[in-house]
Amino acid sequence: MNDWKPLALSQPQRGYRYSVDALLLAAFALEQKPHRWLDIGTGCGVVAFYLGRCLPNARGIAVERQSALMCHARRNLAGLPVLPILGDVRRFPWRPARLDLVVCNPPYYLPGHGKVKKDPVAAMARHAFFGTLEDFSSAVQPALRPEGCFCGVLPADVFARFQPRLSADGWYFSKILSVKPFLGAAANLICFAMVRVPVAASCSRELVLYQRHRQYTEAATAFFRRLTS
Repeated sequence: MNDWKPLALSQPQRGYRYSVDALLLAAFALEQKPHRWLDIGTGCGVVAFYLGRCLPNARGIAVERQSALMCHARRNLAGLPVLPILGDVRRFPWRPARLDLVVCNPPYYLPGHGKVKKDPVAAMARHAFFGTLEDFSSAVQPALRPEGCFCGVLPADVFARFQPRLSADGWYFSKILSVKPFLGAAANLICFAMVRVPVAASCSRELVLYQRHRQYTEAATAFFRRLTS
């Protein structure tokens, strides 16, 4: 049955609310099976929660610069093998070649583009006022092991804009998951995995989320079920 539901997590009652992109990224990143991982801009800790829950023998770090969101992240991550840190990931002295995986659900609107949310917490989560995906990937790249992987999720149109720029920065896309809201619709989200070593060809596949309003397809249910299995 297509009855998978996300677990209840602490998050602000108004303004910022996590959405399906965080769940998609968590399920996608689990395919990497890391031992040491980092979640950039963890928000209220959704991606870090599922990684910590599903990888009890791994060790994770969840970084968030907004104290209002870090309060929720600390509640959600309590008891898990995840260290929540309040601060700017670009300013940390990361140990070289330490991490197997970095995950990031970044703010995707550049300043001056898109409507800015009235709620300041939501606005900073949505707009790149404090760094772009390129800034974050560049800052943490030395902390990745040579075979390490950087996973993210972006709206499809934003990914199309960033992909050539990230490739020019020396990243190679090893996996791309195109997420369609319904069968026959265009993909509106892209989950991607990129590495620093050349790959022969990226593994590209599609996932259709819903068969009707708020009811997941069998494929989506199987994809998400790995988060609670």
